[in-house]
Amino acid sequence: MRPGSSFSGSETRPAGHIFFIPGDERPGDDTKNRPHFLVNRCDPASDPFVLATLAHMTTKGTEIFEYGSSGYELSDPKRGTGHGGDGQFVVASRLIPRAVSRLTRSHLSATDAVRHVRSRVLQAAGVGQGVAAPGSGSVRGNLVRVFDPRAGFGHGIIVTAHEYSRRRRFQIIVPVIDRVREDGLEELEVTRWDVLPESRAWPHHPPIVEPVLDTAGLISLTEEWEASRDPRTWLRKQIEVTNLVIDAATLAGIDPRIGERLRQ
Repeated sequence: MRPGSSFSGSETRPAGHIFFIPGDERPGDDTKNRPHFLVNRCDPASDPFVLATLAHMTTKGTEIFEYGSSGYELSDPKRGTGHGGDGQFVVASRLIPRAVSRLTRSHLSATDAVRHVRSRVLQAAGVGQGVAAPGSGSVRGNLVRVFDPRAGFGHGIIVTAHEYSRRRRFQIIVPVIDRVREDGLEELEVTRWDVLPESRAWPHHPPIVEPVLDTAGLISLTEEWEASRDPRTWLRKQIEVTNLVIDAATLAGIDPRIGERLRQ
């Protein structure tokens, strides 16, 4: 890894830069500043609606080695590697979105790892896997209710890869936004990364008039999980998985948008 850079205004933020995100600016109970790896290149000058997708970084590979998340270990000759505690791991199943204007100072960069990290993130997001088969244990394609107010939306669609989705820990969510306000006015401008499902295929509950699936807003939220004797690994309930599943065609429209945006 190399030293980071400072950014301002419409400057491009290259993928591979590492930014520390304060705990009070992320959903969940973790209050510490945590390093996050910028997955997509962000160029506000050419795309004013660009939103950053960042992946959580940690020196512990627990989510990868014990629970099966996709991830990547960064090479750092100053610290060494190996999952004995010295490496820096990018946990691909733990994503957060962030406005580019908030990314003003990267502390480190690992641009040579971008291709590998993107591959792991696309794998974690289940791109190309389709809707979960009944009885498989996976909940990919299910609609969720979101309880954490810092997420900024009330419903979403799970896109987590089947194998890790079965663990029922972190789920990668595509936010569902209603274009129509309560007063009937449209307030949301649709971007190239949004997916508009066919109204006849969208469930009537929850009562979302004009649903927009915001693939640029990928975020990982947790189900309640206490299947361990170690309370430090327990997860608080941020979402509730419903029995409603979106149609295969809509999910097939989500996957290429995720892939195209994160490969930029």
